Amino acid sequence: VKSADDMSTQSTDLVLIEDNEEFSEILSYLYKLKNKSVAVYHSPYILFENLHKHSPASKICLDYNLNCPINGVDLAKSLYVRGYKNLYLATGFEMAQDTLPTYIILLKEKMDVINL
Repeated sequence: VKSADDMSTQSTDLVLIEDNEEFSEILSYLYKLKNKSVAVYHSPYILFENLHKHSPASKICLDYNLNCPINGVDLAKSLYVRGYKNLYLATGFEMAQDTLPTYIILLKEKMDVINL
């Protein structure tokens, strides 16, 4: 599995921010089985170092709990103001779409990431 750091500026079908490395490897593997490319980041800091590699049209899926001082909703806001509009939130927590900003689409289950 290629890490996002290894990817050039080529387009990817999905940018995934998931702090759980084992789970992200499973998601990445399943996504690639569909012949789609995915860039995986394990922290928002590494994502922002590499954000220039991804078009604002990229689909970006964020975990809610990022194991750092900010959560996925905070990160989505920061991406949104930078012009990224295809933002998805995947979480194991109980959440409702109407409690989130309108620019974030809540996935019903975390495994729905592979359908993006």
